[in-house]
Amino acid sequence: MLGILILAMLTASCGEYCVPDPPKTEIFELVWESRTDPNRSIIGCDYQQLFEEYFICTGDIEDPPTLKYFDKSNGEKTWEYVHQGSLDSKIVYNKLKESIYIGITNDGVFGFDLQEKKMIWEINLSDMNMRFGWGMTIRNDHIYMPVSWMQGQINIEKERILKIHYLSGEMETFFELESKDSLMNAFSAPVFWNDPETGRDIMYFNNQNWNYNLSPQQTSQDMYAVDIESGNVIWCNAEFSSVASNGAIPPVLYNNNIITGGDWSIYSFDAITGNLNWKSEFIKHKPFPIWSNTKHLISENRIYVNNGDFDIRCLNAETGDVIWHNIEDAPNCSPTMIYYEDMLVYTSWAYGSIMVLDAFTGEKIHQELSHNNSTFNTDVIYDPEIDMFFTTDYLFAYGFKINKPE
Repeated sequence: MLGILILAMLTASCGEYCVPDPPKTEIFELVWESRTDPNRSIIGCDYQQLFEEYFICTGDIEDPPTLKYFDKSNGEKTWEYVHQGSLDSKIVYNKLKESIYIGITNDGVFGFDLQEKKMIWEINLSDMNMRFGWGMTIRNDHIYMPVSWMQGQINIEKERILKIHYLSGEMETFFELESKDSLMNAFSAPVFWNDPETGRDIMYFNNQNWNYNLSPQQTSQDMYAVDIESGNVIWCNAEFSSVASNGAIPPVLYNNNIITGGDWSIYSFDAITGNLNWKSEFIKHKPFPIWSNTKHLISENRIYVNNGDFDIRCLNAETGDVIWHNIEDAPNCSPTMIYYEDMLVYTSWAYGSIMVLDAFTGEKIHQELSHNNSTFNTDVIYDPEIDMFFTTDYLFAYGFKINKPE
């Protein structure tokens, strides 16, 4: 009874947010925690952002586009925006360009000025018989966003990449591909590379040739290189992967190479010719497609890859050789891993934990469970200016530090 009374007194004293007592561990230092919505017992936020002095979360799965502002220094919730326009579905992905928050919802895309705290444009894709694709990339003043266009016929569609000005919302189709037979194209968000010899900008993206009625093992994956100025295809490695598995995750750049996942392997292609540099195959996972959750991370000459199982690997980006392989500490990783002071910091949804690994050995340094009988489930994001990390569980937003052990 005494323990229950003490717990109740502590909860009452904190209110909706609080700065806790000294950290529970030497490695994980909790700075603050704050209820994302005191009126709900569970709320799932996706893809938070940092802007000036604010940590910004989204709403729950049934909410219209919603933004919640928290003070980065102490976790105090200072403002909330709930959209009342033509878009009424939750935010499923976002990017930040200067002060403009670009949000993708299930029914469209919008631009929101975080400085002025107002919506400046919105595009209802559902009204145009389109649906959002996987992610987006911002290049200079434009958003490049894959979308699908349904033609009203079963299993027939066009996939396209829209080009949208981040300030005005002015939209055009940059690239378009019609599906073959009963297959459907599914583009990843693109990456961009400038050819140092010609000065031309090139876009690279994965394309999954898939079908709702087929298993992933019956579909293939292509890699496209497209000239930005002309929109022409420079090269296409058609069906380089016999099993599609990396459509949702963009490729990554390493020097003059494009590295991506496919089937149960990691591939490296020459950026100019498309020729294969190396292929690292992980037979353990065959025949299942494994690259669906986490973006590949490059640091110096190393690439970190997490599959849909428990495994996380570090490869030599020059050769594809495995440097280390941790077989148990990365189940169902959130989309982004952070490289911080020679450590990897990320969220493992299956463990409900924030994970910290040694970036050179793969050894687990720390695993932090939620402090509120909840589950960490979204990306960890980092602010280098104040050296703090932020994330959420299903109840609270968190601000914390990671102290590297001696």
